[in-house]
Amino acid sequence: MRFRISKRFVGAEEFIKGKMRYCLWLVGVSPAVIRKLPLVLQRVEAVRASRLASKKEATRKDADTPTLFQCNRQPKESYIIVPRHSSENRAYVPIGFMDAGTIVSDAVQVIPSAGLYHFGILTSSVHNAWMRAVCGRLKSDYRYAKEIVYNNFPLAHRLGERQSEDRSHGSGHPGRPRGLPRQLAGRPLRRRGHAARPYAAPTR
Repeated sequence: MRFRISKRFVGAEEFIKGKMRYCLWLVGVSPAVIRKLPLVLQRVEAVRASRLASKKEATRKDADTPTLFQCNRQPKESYIIVPRHSSENRAYVPIGFMDAGTIVSDAVQVIPSAGLYHFGILTSSVHNAWMRAVCGRLKSDYRYAKEIVYNNFPLAHRLGERQSEDRSHGSGHPGRPRGLPRQLAGRPLRRRGHAARPYAAPTR
């Protein structure tokens, strides 16, 4: 039962510093099961009370579903994780792979179903140089925003067209694409709760 409802929860700090944090993930768990778990039920009722006390109407409405996160964009498959903020002293933004059982906070962004090719692009010196040139800053630290850094990466448009051509001739492969595809081979980068804006061309 513990492994059904308790899952690792990762934000930027947890990912970068290797901290272990957990959350209750009750998607698909029936009310009958929750009622048999007093401590879990106590947490659920505390969430309900907190949402009902909110000044925001949308939050108060979400009190009807206190077992669920307010915004659930958790990938259903493995994904690449990108912290929204990281130190300016790093030569590369910390990026890594996570399995679908690891729950992400809104302090990170994710690329669902990404592979080693996408990881290679994001950790390349070219992409990191682009990031340092255009990213926002929190004080002096990097602020990696999908709208500014990822969606405007200059190689995307030209090489994305080539990727479409490769696929039309049957030579494209998710793990070995020839050129940088749109949204890195159709893998949209998003914050938890926010889908990424697609590149201007080719269409998604």
